[in-house]
Amino acid sequence: MSFFHFRSDLQSEPNLLIQNFLTTLAICNTTFIVHNHREFIERSDYQPKYEGDNADDLVLCQTAAEFGVRMISRSAQSIRVRYFDSTKTQTQDLEYEILCLLPFDSARRRMSIIVRLNDQIFLYIKGAETSIWPHLSGFNDPEMKATIEQHSLRFAEQGYRSLLVAYRQLSLTEYEDWYQRYQVAANSLDNREEAISDAATGIEIDLMLAGLTAVEDKLQDGVPTAIATLRCAGIKIWLLTGDKQATALSTAQAASLVNIPHSSSTSVNSNLNSNTTEGWNLSASAQARLNQHTHMIYYSSQLIETEQQFRMYSSSKRHDNE
Repeated sequence: MSFFHFRSDLQSEPNLLIQNFLTTLAICNTTFIVHNHREFIERSDYQPKYEGDNADDLVLCQTAAEFGVRMISRSAQSIRVRYFDSTKTQTQDLEYEILCLLPFDSARRRMSIIVRLNDQIFLYIKGAETSIWPHLSGFNDPEMKATIEQHSLRFAEQGYRSLLVAYRQLSLTEYEDWYQRYQVAANSLDNREEAISDAATGIEIDLMLAGLTAVEDKLQDGVPTAIATLRCAGIKIWLLTGDKQATALSTAQAASLVNIPHSSSTSVNSNLNSNTTEGWNLSASAQARLNQHTHMIYYSSQLIETEQQFRMYSSSKRHDNE
């Protein structure tokens, strides 16, 4: 029984999507729990303290808890999650057996966890958009994908770090066959990290998209003024980032490294609702001014971002013609 059985006001399909999204945020991380008052753990209002070395994991885990999916306890073998109904008056605790944790690495740029709940096996995953999109199943809803792409670009232009969240269900045979290959990679003496990464990629396929997260990483007080002062002194400053172009530009703008104007565009959807969005004004003149002070190197992530922008532009033009 799922905690969403409590929520009769929602349809079953959105319930499952929300449940998988929040469950991923709650358990797909390296966060550990500090129990200040463990004797109160059975109380419905019990809120443990989350700690860890990854700030994004902490804030996403805490967000899941605030939305009714609260990690209550965690060990090397299992995770206990408390689910709340919409009124937060009824709860249900579920115990997930941890089968395998595939941590984040620089090659995959994602992390995943494989768990067993009763007789069902699930893989929950989150990571950089460029590392998740190619592994999505063809059964994902195209409209949902288009919406997430639009939100992703908007978040990037606001300087937010975004992660895609996805999941899939595994059969026992599929998991056991893969785990044998994973153990061989884990016990390898040559190129062990690469072998583990390749093995992980073998199971992180046919993913169902659950949603997108965005985290704001604010600059410390005084950073823009300090950088502006250094530039006035003739000191050259580089911004090195693996983020998308729009995110990098937003961060550079906030830090007084560049000054690029924004432009607004209005599109009309099929319901005759107009949407106004803002983006960077990268006209020829603006790009020329930018190139005078910066040197940008883009990798495959820019190609995906450009493809997303092209699809959004093509969709907007079709609606305008209609």
